Amino acid sequence: MERLFGTLQDRLVAELRLAGAATMEMANRTLQDFLPRFNARFGVTASQSGMAYRHLSGMDLASILCFKYQRAVAADNTVRFAGRALQLLPGLERPSYAHARVEIQERLDGSLVVCYRGETIASAQAPDHPIKLRARRTPRVGSLATPQKSNVPASTNACDHNRMPGPDHPWRKTPLVTKSLNR
Repeated sequence: MERLFGTLQDRLVAELRLAGAATMEMANRTLQDFLPRFNARFGVTASQSGMAYRHLSGMDLASILCFKYQRAVAADNTVRFAGRALQLLPGLERPSYAHARVEIQERLDGSLVVCYRGETIASAQAPDHPIKLRARRTPRVGSLATPQKSNVPASTNACDHNRMPGPDHPWRKTPLVTKSLNR
């Protein structure tokens, strides 16, 4: 088509000038005379008859006509895209997609679809601020329902970080001043 437009832009202007077309009606009459001559001279018959387009049967146009992005799945089985987090749900073949490369399709209707190796993965909106389980600095003794007292004295508790050193501690003593040997 680009070659045809280039030819028409160059040759059609010269044809209109030679025909003396000054109005839209005169240009249309000149074009009706020019196009059959142009097609007879440069037209080529197709080597195969029939349509050159593929049939749409079995094709998912929504997955073809979309924007596609590659992302890596985080360790918590989520994918980040456009400020949103998508939680990937476990599948039959694969319970976790952690550290896998997936394709995110942003469809024309605004929906997001996550695909792994051509297969669609079920996903849901992940919570905005997921709860992170962290170990506490307090000692874990006994069960959660009934706290028990420890037999360890408070001064030897490994988690007691607010304890101040005693007055005879080496850190409290004045530093030992020595003369330099280089002088």
